[in-house]
Amino acid sequence: MKQVHWGEYGFRDSFSLRDKWFADSYIAIDEGPIAVMMENYRTGLLWDCFMKNEDVRKGLDKLGFTY
Repeated sequence: MKQVHWGEYGFRDSFSLRDKWFADSYIAIDEGPIAVMMENYRTGLLWDCFMKNEDVRKGLDKLGFTY
């Protein structure tokens, strides 16, 4: 088994850096966004990019949201 956390189809389903073990399976399509959510939690990057869109800001303003 090739020991990498990223393979032909994306991230491996699980791995252990301590034991140098990597699964043959991949993260399912419904779990893939978890990495994106973690990055947004960590840095706010995605929220910042999303909020730069003028249409998004106009829509939120029109709906009475504060941000």
